[in-house]
Amino acid sequence: MSIKPDVINEDDITEIYQVVMVGECGVGKSAVTMQFLKGFFLEDYEPTVDDRYQKIVNIEGTNVGLEIVDTAGQEAYSAIRDKYLREGDGFVLMYSVADRPSYEKIPELVKQIQKVRDSDRVPCVLVGNKSDLDPDDRISEEEGQELASSFKIPFYEVSAKGAQNVQESYISLIKLIRVQAGSIPRNNSSPSAKASRGMSVIRRQASDTDLEKKKGTAIGRLLAKIRQK
Repeated sequence: MSIKPDVINEDDITEIYQVVMVGECGVGKSAVTMQFLKGFFLEDYEPTVDDRYQKIVNIEGTNVGLEIVDTAGQEAYSAIRDKYLREGDGFVLMYSVADRPSYEKIPELVKQIQKVRDSDRVPCVLVGNKSDLDPDDRISEEEGQELASSFKIPFYEVSAKGAQNVQESYISLIKLIRVQAGSIPRNNSSPSAKASRGMSVIRRQASDTDLEKKKGTAIGRLLAKIRQK
């Protein structure tokens, strides 16, 4: 997969999806997002309410418009969570390997997503961030894998600081989304992707608000194009 600049020919773009980052405050959602989009480590942390980033990516030969929603942690999340859970095409469930409470919160987040979507087949990937840290009470990779397996979703330990597995985790999620959207054959999906069948993801449609906010950008032109179809 490669990240494309905004000068890409929008006539070659046919898909757009929204990825929602969820997890407790301080687990590194913003840092991982910036590492994926910009290739740098976000050193200073500021609590996020609702940051949205747009990028065009090329995956399996297809140019895909991607919007990443970087949500707040638990304090603000409860007030607006249903909106994100309804609109998101896929979810990055993130905890910090150095913060056990954030790990223990993941099952609750999964249940919230399944409740709002009325399905247990929503595209998700479990991400344990800060793999470069090694505190005494570190959550092991085996614990992360076991939790992911219980929900039949992919798992990655990542490091926003060192960029380890950051792109791989997003690629995995985008593939799951595309499988459910019918953009790629199901027999091309991984075992984890096959386990996520059952709920049809509708290709993102553009609203007037979306168009106004993104007017003049490649994503904005993409939204307008998809809306016309």
